Amino acid sequence: MAILLAQRDGAYRDHVIEAARALLTDETMTDTDEAAPWAAVRWLKRGTKADYDRDQEPLAEGGQGAVYGGVHRHTRIPVAMKQLRYGDEDSIHRMGREISIGHLYGEHPNVMPVIDSDPDGRWFVMPLANGSAASHAERLQRETGALRNLVTAICEGLRRPHADDRIHRDIKPANVLLLNGNWVVADWGLGRQPRGETSVPRRTRTGTGFGSEGFAAPELSSGNPHYVTAAADIYSIGRLIAAILTRERPEQNLPLLPARGPWRAVVAEATRHNPTDRPQDVDEFLGLLKNIP
Repeated sequence: MAILLAQRDGAYRDHVIEAARALLTDETMTDTDEAAPWAAVRWLKRGTKADYDRDQEPLAEGGQGAVYGGVHRHTRIPVAMKQLRYGDEDSIHRMGREISIGHLYGEHPNVMPVIDSDPDGRWFVMPLANGSAASHAERLQRETGALRNLVTAICEGLRRPHADDRIHRDIKPANVLLLNGNWVVADWGLGRQPRGETSVPRRTRTGTGFGSEGFAAPELSSGNPHYVTAAADIYSIGRLIAAILTRERPEQNLPLLPARGPWRAVVAEATRHNPTDRPQDVDEFLGLLKNIP
């Protein structure tokens, strides 16, 4: 109602009315939508960058683009906008992949949703997270059960994509975000589509390899990275655990294990060099956590 009062005429008022009509007739609306503070932005999306006020300085930067904080102009709801650094065909394709994954699995509480996006795939909007696993590392080390909850959330966020033959290929602390009290898997731009659906596999290459150095499974830098399995993501989860507990960044293909404690055996199993020696899916990996407090 406040939006309608503020927009006395013009195209946006008409858009709000149409969105409200669609919402009232949408029988798929869930409790999650009602609880999510960003739900109104998703309902009012129209793929128009001018609907958002974006901060000048980025929250985070990567090889493909940068993430900025901002607000949806009409509802004043905080959001994050990811924008491409370059407009080449491969970058647009990768961002388009990230957008499609966010739409496809974003209803899951452990996957970062995409709530608005550029029709041409040059930017998209997601809810504003409260930091990453990297920024919460100290708490994850200190609080009993916190790291186990994080690892379980990552596995649950990967469950459906893995079942659909989609592999993330870039699990690391910076790509696991805290959103509305839940850990969510984000940044699917380097993800592998189901085999047979990727026409140009090199598009998910970054620099000289695939994934992020230190966290990427060995098979991503040798052989054919397009044919990796869920075991590649399992490896990266193991490296994430090790990075948080040791406070060290892993070096590619060099072992990194917690000095002691129950997590040491979990990391050792998850990061075996040969992918067939690791847990083969998230359920097998979660079975390793039975003795973790």
